Amino acid sequence: MASEKLKSDIIEAKSCLDLTLKSHWSGAVHFLSVSVSESSRSVVPFRASPSLEFLLLDLIYETVFLSSSNLDMASRPRRRSASRDGANVHGLQTREAQQIRGRNESEYYHQIMNVEETPAIVADQRPPGAGGRGEILLQTNVYGLTLKDINVCRYDVHVVAKVGNRDRVVEFTKRCVDDINTLQRRTKCRLCLDIVCNKYQNVFQQRRELVWYDSQSILFTASRLDIGATEKKQFVLEEADLRSDPLFDGIKNIIFEVTPCSEGTFMVNASDIARYASDNMDNIDHSLQQFLEILTAQYALNNPQEAVCFGSKTAYLMQPQNHGFRVSDCPDLGDGKYLAVGAAKAVRFIEGPGGRGGQRPALVVDVKKTAFHYNQSVLEKARMVLNRDPGAGDLRRLRSEMKGLIIETRHGRRPRICAIHNFTEDTPATKKFKNANNVEVTLVEYFHQTYNITLAHPDTPLIVVQNSNKQSVYYPMELVYIADGQRVGAAQQGSKLIQAMIRQCAIPPAERIRQIASLVPAFKLTSDNEYHKAAGLTITSQPLNTRGRLLANPVIRYPRGNVLPDASATWKVQRNQYLVPATVRNWGFYVIVMPNRRNTIPPDAVQNFQTAMVQECRARGMDINPPSTWDYLDPVPDAIKTMFQSAKANNVQFLFFISHNDITELHNVLKLYEREFGVITQDLKLSTALDVVQKGKQQTMENIVNKLNVKNGGMNYSLDPPKANSGTTDVLPNDRMVIGLSTSHAGPQSRSSPGTPSTLPSVIGVAANVKADPLDFVGDCLFQQPRRDEKISIMQPLLRSFINMFIENRGTAPKSIVVYRNGASEGQYKDILDLELLMIRAVTHSCGIAPKITMIVSQKMHNLRLMPKNINPRDKPPAQNVPPGTVVDSAVTHPAYNEFYLNAHTALQGSARTPRYTVLHDDSNMSMDEVENLTYSLSFAHQIVNLTTSLPSPVYIAMCYAERGLNVFKASPTDYTLPARQQQMQNGSINGSPGGTQNGSGSGAPSTTAEGNLDFRLMMRDLSYANCSLRNLRINA
Repeated sequence: MASEKLKSDIIEAKSCLDLTLKSHWSGAVHFLSVSVSESSRSVVPFRASPSLEFLLLDLIYETVFLSSSNLDMASRPRRRSASRDGANVHGLQTREAQQIRGRNESEYYHQIMNVEETPAIVADQRPPGAGGRGEILLQTNVYGLTLKDINVCRYDVHVVAKVGNRDRVVEFTKRCVDDINTLQRRTKCRLCLDIVCNKYQNVFQQRRELVWYDSQSILFTASRLDIGATEKKQFVLEEADLRSDPLFDGIKNIIFEVTPCSEGTFMVNASDIARYASDNMDNIDHSLQQFLEILTAQYALNNPQEAVCFGSKTAYLMQPQNHGFRVSDCPDLGDGKYLAVGAAKAVRFIEGPGGRGGQRPALVVDVKKTAFHYNQSVLEKARMVLNRDPGAGDLRRLRSEMKGLIIETRHGRRPRICAIHNFTEDTPATKKFKNANNVEVTLVEYFHQTYNITLAHPDTPLIVVQNSNKQSVYYPMELVYIADGQRVGAAQQGSKLIQAMIRQCAIPPAERIRQIASLVPAFKLTSDNEYHKAAGLTITSQPLNTRGRLLANPVIRYPRGNVLPDASATWKVQRNQYLVPATVRNWGFYVIVMPNRRNTIPPDAVQNFQTAMVQECRARGMDINPPSTWDYLDPVPDAIKTMFQSAKANNVQFLFFISHNDITELHNVLKLYEREFGVITQDLKLSTALDVVQKGKQQTMENIVNKLNVKNGGMNYSLDPPKANSGTTDVLPNDRMVIGLSTSHAGPQSRSSPGTPSTLPSVIGVAANVKADPLDFVGDCLFQQPRRDEKISIMQPLLRSFINMFIENRGTAPKSIVVYRNGASEGQYKDILDLELLMIRAVTHSCGIAPKITMIVSQKMHNLRLMPKNINPRDKPPAQNVPPGTVVDSAVTHPAYNEFYLNAHTALQGSARTPRYTVLHDDSNMSMDEVENLTYSLSFAHQIVNLTTSLPSPVYIAMCYAERGLNVFKASPTDYTLPARQQQMQNGSINGSPGGTQNGSGSGAPSTTAEGNLDFRLMMRDLSYANCSLRNLRINA
């Protein structure tokens, strides 16, 4: 009866909801207090249970905010002129829509909680930590900046040209898909500014060194230009003004439009650091930071013979050997590619050497290495790829290596820039067309007659490009060239290239310091730079040194005795048994290999591995039988699916696979069937198994069995974290829930087709310590709109589920919740405080609890490096890097945020990328010692290997779940685009979940993206773990 009543209430609520959605979203909020009864049509107070109430909130949220059709028409961004904005319109509308959605969502949750909106202010800054086992002297790549007291003015720039006889309009300030057009447009914008400054001196009235331009749409000047506050001043450059540079050939005129920014951001006070380093996210202003980044990029931007720039933060040296770099620093990568060396720089506000209370800007400079294509003929590149002349049988390889690359012609009066669209088996000797005299000629004849060029390779495949009318144009490979300054895209990065780049980019600290010291003068990041002197900017000649503390290691707890990790944060298990050994009774063991490759596996090797694995499991206390089935398996998805079906029918608990190294595409299929049939899996490469039995790699076997135990519900060890605040505070009490959140994005939307809906979702990985032991984490993967990073759409049902599991397993409700939010940028802090924090409060309120909430952002994608002050360059990388437990919470940290850098891991190669942590909100008022000790201790809780992870385990596990979710989605044969789902429903081919119930893993999951293209509810039902038998297991261990 209760179930039927719940169904009835939901149907009634959904019906009422449908009536509400025709009005503005606030009407949906009003629906929470009244319910329309279908039977009586009367209005009665609505008092549902908390779970039903929040199911309704989920439905309201889903329909109101996650469907683009429900944005109030009055609040939709207006479409601007297509002639001005072109493809930029979509990006502008998306940003404006996100801002509108954010404001509406924030108001929505404030109304639910019946609280007034408050400013998004980060947590009050705490004194630096004091605990630890010692100090370490550090050097950084942070250079201090000092500015004189000046005001600079900011302007928006828009540059449009009329090209050709038809006056085709080209917007130079519009973003391009490819590097070459981007670079050329930036160069044209920069040259235009030079001409404008010279031609209109009455307007600019200052030296060129006092005009700082990003070669796109942002301009700063030392003095106010003679332009009205609301005027859009257009400077017209005629053909006669443009003759000085061949880059402007074919251009009739250019309009260089300059507009003052709005009043609040027009005047930038270079000395008022406090205004730009605020703790109030509602008032955040990045103008000063942006000015300094553009100012320090002026030398590179204005000297293209020295550097190639991609924005104001990244530049590469044209001649690195002239600046102290060796040939080995930027080697040839094969296939017509090389590794370029440059700098990634960023301006940050820090406390400075004085610590707390200090405020100063700083420049962070790091080495940047990226693969580029050589500037060579396409024929030369093809030879490097193939190691011979290309022929008709090489078309597939040529397409995979070069399709989409930008090429240039050099045989005509004016160079042409175009993209490779295809290769064809036609050759210059065979391809015929009618020339201007209507005579049929071959390309060989055409080039000889028209350009007096005799083709040396008339039998090579032709390049196909498309003109503006989408018509095919054919070029001989020997006459077109790979345009210079072109980075290697993901499509051209094979595994061999990626491995070579990883090796070359793994720069140990001693060598990194040398290379940074070479980059600083190479890009004139010094006080004597003419642009810096004009602006009154000085830069310290040496990077900042600071002190770090070494945090104490936690105690590793096993049933037969505790273990203390050594200084490198590693430990030996010895003969300890697992804290919670798993039971594995009915399981299968399979070797996946092609039938004709079975004879390559040494006799008895796999059997010996299986025997040794069972023995190791038993030695660790596990209750495990020999496998119920042991067989070879063909690497065919249908055969593997049949095996899973049989395993499920026979109640097989666990399947262990050894895959031949030749099999590279099957792992994700195994994980898809694991989710579908609810049978735990573990997949191992054959070479790894052979290393164990033939080379005696016992540590590898221990790691394999560690993973096996955790996957099957066991727990290898627990921790006793050091107490904070002079040993008085337990950092992980039994009533503290810890959650990790991380997102795996499908990749950027195609800039060439900005309106095209994505067919790949963003996947949110999540992990939480909701089991009996506070160090025992489980997780899940959930799905939401592509490129959206806020976790609103998945937090509601997920957090309620976690709270219920926590109470069930611990016997108490959580009194505090610590959320580690991985990967958010500073630009997202406001959304986290406005939306995600309030959502957590709303859900806990619905559960009848009021825990203290702490929100911590972890971020590894930054350029700041911490390295020991004293380094022996002959040492191996682990000895050159900072040791695990190194923490810095002053000097290089933000002057207004609770921020710290914590290096928890040992860097085995290259230089450690130390994560930065920002405490955005903290009801518990934890000291820095408490937050740092908690974070470091959680880095020991991974369970699989006896060493630390670079990020706390809840974050690391969440990252793995996010990656797993995206991989399983890609492996699934199901089409989750809504048109396909609607067609399948009409055909009657959708009959429920392949592996679970009809219930989605989260009732608040959206059913559409902002583009209305993907069915997330079905994804959650099929691919998430919350509604299947694996939900309480850490299956991605």
